[in-house]
Amino acid sequence: MSQPAGRHLGYCLVAIFLASFSSTGGAADALALHAQVDQLLESAAIGPLPPLADDAEFVRRVYLDLVGVVPTSAEARVFLDDKSADKRSRLVDQLLGDPRYTRWWATVFDVMLMERRPDKVVKATDFQRYLYQSILDNKPYNQLAREIIGADVVKGANPPASRFLLDRDVEPNLLTRDIGRLFFGMDLQCAQCHDHPLVDDYAQSDYYGLYAFVNRSFLFTDKKDKKAPKLMAEKADGDVSFKSVFTGDEGQGVKPRLPRDVAIVEPAVAKGQEYLVPPEKDARPVPRYSRRQKLAELLESGENLAFNRNIVNRLWAQLMGRGLVHPVDFQHSDNPPSQPELLDLLAREFRARRYDIKWFLRELVLTRAYQRSCQLPAPAEVNVDQVAARLHKFEAELQQRQAARAAASAEVERITTAIDLLKPAKTPAAELAKLEEAVKLAIAARDKARKEAQDAQQAATTRDEAAQLLNAAVAANQAVIDKLASDKIAVEAARKIVDRAQRTRAEATQAQTKASASAKTAEQAAAKLSAAEQALAKVKTSSGATSELEKLQAELQAAQNRLAATTVAAKTCVARENDAQALLAYQQLAKSDRVAAERAWNSLTESWANLGYVATLKPLAPEQFGLSLMQATGALAAQGSASAAAIEKQPPEELKKAEDQQKQPLKARLLEQKTYEAVRGNLNSIITLYGGQPGQDFAATLNQALFFGNGPLVSAWLKPQAGYLVDRLNQQKDERLLVEELYLSVFSRLPSSAETADVVAFLEAQPDKRVAALQEITWALLSSNEFRFNH
Repeated sequence: MSQPAGRHLGYCLVAIFLASFSSTGGAADALALHAQVDQLLESAAIGPLPPLADDAEFVRRVYLDLVGVVPTSAEARVFLDDKSADKRSRLVDQLLGDPRYTRWWATVFDVMLMERRPDKVVKATDFQRYLYQSILDNKPYNQLAREIIGADVVKGANPPASRFLLDRDVEPNLLTRDIGRLFFGMDLQCAQCHDHPLVDDYAQSDYYGLYAFVNRSFLFTDKKDKKAPKLMAEKADGDVSFKSVFTGDEGQGVKPRLPRDVAIVEPAVAKGQEYLVPPEKDARPVPRYSRRQKLAELLESGENLAFNRNIVNRLWAQLMGRGLVHPVDFQHSDNPPSQPELLDLLAREFRARRYDIKWFLRELVLTRAYQRSCQLPAPAEVNVDQVAARLHKFEAELQQRQAARAAASAEVERITTAIDLLKPAKTPAAELAKLEEAVKLAIAARDKARKEAQDAQQAATTRDEAAQLLNAAVAANQAVIDKLASDKIAVEAARKIVDRAQRTRAEATQAQTKASASAKTAEQAAAKLSAAEQALAKVKTSSGATSELEKLQAELQAAQNRLAATTVAAKTCVARENDAQALLAYQQLAKSDRVAAERAWNSLTESWANLGYVATLKPLAPEQFGLSLMQATGALAAQGSASAAAIEKQPPEELKKAEDQQKQPLKARLLEQKTYEAVRGNLNSIITLYGGQPGQDFAATLNQALFFGNGPLVSAWLKPQAGYLVDRLNQQKDERLLVEELYLSVFSRLPSSAETADVVAFLEAQPDKRVAALQEITWALLSSNEFRFNH
């Protein structure tokens, strides 16, 4: 395959291809999304699937994922005691309506988009409140994306949504990288100076196509008022060009385009009308057409496949612990989705449901894929005959998919060749710079000539008006000269008026002549500018072939997407074929070499976990860890009681004015908000200590160990205060119930008989130090791996 054909490869699974190879369709389309997901995954599975998680594993997992905190002992007990068949779906709906859901998912999006950056231009708390309200309103994700990327100044004030841009200093290269990563799942940073050295899909032109949307934006500072906030601003001009530091290849006049898409067509704006607010001194410029706003519109349209796949992949990773594409910001054909048909299904359905985040989360949590146990299946469950039959099927499918890929590759080659023949010869950079400078000089000359012509015409008009006034007085003054010849003073004055009129007429004539000459000069300057612009345009575009070239480039993009889709499909088939072969090989190894068989089995189960067949063990995020510590020890409940008492004593005005049917949900939301604000300081201390880049939260450090072992926060929460866990345990006389309360509070499960015996024995050995013993046991459980991870 030629070099151009290897670039810009996407892996969108186009409908025509999926119609041939997808394992879903027809009647399956009428199923709920969670049922479609399970049908697709289970039909593609090779080997045994683990059972569903038990109720204790599920309740802890779903609380952490939907509301960001472990359940209280009472919440866990209610669920575990419930014997109804639909209790899981009812709990999911309950948690999605819980005020804590809003708080947690606002936090998820804050960490996703801002990655715990410190305050800079916009306060983090303002952005978090904006996200909180957005989640509360169940704002569609595409609308949220548009508001964040298209955030603009209103009456000199920055909206909270502008934090994404402003706290990155509106720096075009940083924005290009982060918009590419966070909204399209592609980290294009290494394509800034050259085509990506490791990823064929990421070309330098991809980077600058996205860069062209934001390179005109900048951070505006009012130099007169140093206290004024920094504002978003944008120029109406600024072309994008690049040159590879490796090959010397150049790109000139790069137009804005989304990843794996064609360049957009920009509207023509008349010269002199480029700005709504011109870029004058101390004034924030506002262009009539904004490229950044256009980017925001394109995000909201939902037509870009990379945008749709990125968000569903990130939400899947948030719940499942691993993305279908992993890492989540490296989507390309050499790092294909573990389940490409599933990624396509999720992206399609999420868009069809108008980017409804709450609906999407509900569907994922209701899947058997989400509810599976972390426990691995047993080797004895392997059905050898079934695996052998699947292997034969994969071998036949692979031939089809390889043929489809070969056809797509040939199409890319054909269109690439046609484009190379149609492209104009490359203009030397020096010549292009010379022509661009000529245009700049011609603009300056035209503007100067127009100003001189305007001034000359104004002078001519003024002299003409004076001449007309004096001409009106000439007849009267001539009569004075004729009839009052003896009045020397009057005659002298009259003659001066007549003489002045004659001179003014002459001056008016001269001024008009000069104005006409200046106007002609201005016309000539405008003509020279037009010629210079035409000369520049001629070398920038292919004369007479531009529309055909653009058509071919659009065809090439579609063909490259088809090639990528067939490439991914073939790779997926090979991976599944390899898994089937490995499973059959394991069966043979198990008969002869137990050590080698164990290694083979571990490799297989790791592959199944990556494919989404086995639940992933996830470390708690710092926010989850901090809130869960407070929940387990009783600190959160104690603060909740104090907040509830404060609301009862002095109800907020909005609660007083609410309709009766709205009072209870509003009160619950106000209670959650007041409780959260009360514990925010302690929570932020934990986040600062345990937080890092998303996905890097679990990294034990000495400071974390010292905080947990000797820190005042944990020590305070373990004191036997009224309502706290240690106090509740100390009040419990039935040792069996004491251990149950301890394990339900910390692990959301009941203890085993051995665990109960161990705790009882430990307490009985220290009858005179019961409180200290309870504190030590609780601390030990809180510092365990079981508490630090979900289940």
